[in-house]
Amino acid sequence: MEMREGYKQTEVGVIPDDWSSRTLGEICEKIQDGNYGGDYPKSHEFLNHGVSFLTSKAIGKDGELKEHLIDFISEQKHSELKKAHIELNDVLFTNRGASVGAIGFVDTRIADGNIGPQLTLMRVSQEYVAPAYLFQTMKSFVVQKQIKSQDSGSAMNFFGISATKKFILPLPSTITEQTAIANALSDADALIQSFTRLITKKRQIKQGAMQTLLNPYENGSLKTGWVVKKLGDVTDIDPENLGGGVNPNYQFKYISLEDVDRGVLRTYSEQVFETAPSRARRVVKKGDVLIGTVRPNLQSHCLIVDDIKDLICSTGFAVVRCRDDIADPQYIFPLFFARDRKSTR
Repeated sequence: MEMREGYKQTEVGVIPDDWSSRTLGEICEKIQDGNYGGDYPKSHEFLNHGVSFLTSKAIGKDGELKEHLIDFISEQKHSELKKAHIELNDVLFTNRGASVGAIGFVDTRIADGNIGPQLTLMRVSQEYVAPAYLFQTMKSFVVQKQIKSQDSGSAMNFFGISATKKFILPLPSTITEQTAIANALSDADALIQSFTRLITKKRQIKQGAMQTLLNPYENGSLKTGWVVKKLGDVTDIDPENLGGGVNPNYQFKYISLEDVDRGVLRTYSEQVFETAPSRARRVVKKGDVLIGTVRPNLQSHCLIVDDIKDLICSTGFAVVRCRDDIADPQYIFPLFFARDRKSTR
């Protein structure tokens, strides 16, 4: 493909001619993890207030700081842990565990604190690199792709200082441009967070409404006109499945657990039976309710509202099909999201 004028190809992709690609080792004046050896503070040394002590649990996947998960240590312990004191505008990198690659930023709430061994601090020379730009770039797909390519997926996987120094970043030539980019991305982050809080609030309101409307009991007694039935009395579970006699060339649309997210069918893939995943077995029709029975943290439940021909889902779902004139799928589906309801007396 022909390169656009004013751009060049680098290790991190196509960037403007006046940008450069630099490793973290080249742009940071300090890269240090919180491995204190035998001096690492024990749980009984944590206090209700004092000097901030951060571990990976306090860094959210989108870079937000989870203040309620920050630990605190005494001034004396802080003075003993000289190796990895964090300063204002340091960037933090989760170097191991399930949240490897999460990036944090040191603001006034945690400046002059300490980090634990799961975190690495990165401190740039602010004469050449804007710290906010480093923070945003470390969160970007450019660096996260490098992290994922080296992450074995093992809980024991660890990015030491030498490995961290090798990450490559695209770098605008001026602090002014770096700052402008960082500010634009920060504004976008703030907008996303505001929408996330609004969505969370709406979900909580809906959850409260469901707990009230779908609860068959009031003041300990069954509401007038209500009856309580087992799911199997009003629906059929997994009524149709692909058997061994299916044509190997049968083409269908496949729903995996990852394709469903909290009530929404995000996508599906085109498959041929002969090469399809072995879990592709359950026949799905309009009005079916899919309930994820494995990896419950995904909340892979949804109601199929469209008439999609040749739709098949994973055996990781239970297909709940309402019996005609007995149960309405539009009513049955939200029951699976209504927590804290009395189902028995």
